[in-house]
Amino acid sequence: MKIMIIGGKTEKKEDWEDIRQVCFEIGKILCTKNHSLELCSPFEDSADYWVFKGYSSDENSTASVNFHYVKLKHVEEKLQELENQNIRINKIPTIVNEIQDDKGMQYAWLLCQLEALDSCHCIIAIGGKNNGSANMLLRFAEGKRKMIVPLVWAGGAAQSSYERRIYQLTDIFGDDLYLLNSRTHYNKIIEKIGIEKQGIPKSIKERKIFISYARKRPYEADYIETLLRRRGISVFRDESEFGAGKEIPIQIEENIHKANTFIAVYCAEYACSPWCYDELELALDLGEKKQLDIWLICVDDTRIVSKRARNLVFYQVHNREDIEGRILELIMK
Repeated sequence: MKIMIIGGKTEKKEDWEDIRQVCFEIGKILCTKNHSLELCSPFEDSADYWVFKGYSSDENSTASVNFHYVKLKHVEEKLQELENQNIRINKIPTIVNEIQDDKGMQYAWLLCQLEALDSCHCIIAIGGKNNGSANMLLRFAEGKRKMIVPLVWAGGAAQSSYERRIYQLTDIFGDDLYLLNSRTHYNKIIEKIGIEKQGIPKSIKERKIFISYARKRPYEADYIETLLRRRGISVFRDESEFGAGKEIPIQIEENIHKANTFIAVYCAEYACSPWCYDELELALDLGEKKQLDIWLICVDDTRIVSKRARNLVFYQVHNREDIEGRILELIMK
């Protein structure tokens, strides 16, 4: 189960030391229970950092963590410091234009947090300021009907979420609701999360992925195929050339219908290819019927031509590290 942490410092600065210690313990327990993490901040003043430190303290662990972060040099340097031989960090960058001020930086990190929230199955909330991003993110998560486990003792945004959702939490925890007010029963709380987990995605190996790409630019498609096959995922792609004026071969149509996920490696060459256009249009038809997930991986800054495709979420990548982080995030959904 993929867990996100929302919270951190509250208006009571004296509680921060206790919050850090609890985050460390929660990280250790999540690792032993084989949950995975969706984190954002690699800095010491965040709850994410201390959960990660606890999570990575098990020398025998082979777990991995997804870090959704703002692609800036000092952030990537900090992530490098956190990397160790036990925990694999999957880096999922948010690429932003030049950030002019603190407000711009706040918005950039907010985008990262929203991506992590979208990816997770459950949120553990601890502390957080009521007038800050923690409260807004929790309200957003409530609107998306995410499972939220608010630890109440530290107050702040987590307590506010608890008060808004007291009836739903009573349904989940029943007579064990008191655990959310405790500083010592985190193991039981996380066991409860395991029992109540919802919306677990299809198994990775159930994915059957068709890769649509321009034949004049196969490099990113080659790398994506390698990433997928290493994880036992079935991959369909066409490596043949066919002449101008020809329709896409029947075999390609059949493979798109067999797939449950369609990856378009979008670029200038893709936008100029009538065969890529036909493949994408067929995928869009199936997507509208809920028969196919469509992932647009944009490897350059070419605008999306298809009117229907413009309504899809697309993922901008600039190098192999970006591609790996994004693909690993998507296949875990």
